[in-house]
Amino acid sequence: MTEPLLNYASASPFAGQPDVFARNGLLWARNNASLPQCCMTCGAPADTPPLALHFTWDESFRFSRANTLKLRNAVTIHGYLCPAHRRRHRRAKFLGLAGMVVAAFICAAAGLAAVISESATVPRYTIPALWITFAAFALLIVFAFVLALGTRTITCVRIEDGYGAFDDVSPDLLKSLPQVA
Repeated sequence: MTEPLLNYASASPFAGQPDVFARNGLLWARNNASLPQCCMTCGAPADTPPLALHFTWDESFRFSRANTLKLRNAVTIHGYLCPAHRRRHRRAKFLGLAGMVVAAFICAAAGLAAVISESATVPRYTIPALWITFAAFALLIVFAFVLALGTRTITCVRIEDGYGAFDDVSPDLLKSLPQVA
């Protein structure tokens, strides 16, 4: 990391700050920083490989005349989970992805059955096939929520100057970090 000659004269409020620190109850981490090797959610020791967590933040709601693509920021951090939280994360990821794939397959198959039935002389299966298509699409949405909510670890509340601010972090993890005013 290259630091400016005069930290107080830098345009960035984060000049001279460590890669990971705590401020006002939030965890702040520089893009591509690694968190300490303890669980992000409970603070227990973690001996599993780190997860790469990708976050985006859009400031367009604060500015009305700027291009929203220019206002979108992204940050990636590498954090750890204890074995119990890692199992929960893996289970939710598998269940969500597998459920979405199965629901998409059922949706496509039922839609195809509806088209084939509709083109027949007597369309017997069109209505049931359409109901199955709608139900499978609803299941697809449910499994997307299972994936999103089940794999949730910490919450990004802001990204600025290459640093992300995160909430819902273990108090033990926050205590172990340098406190910056």
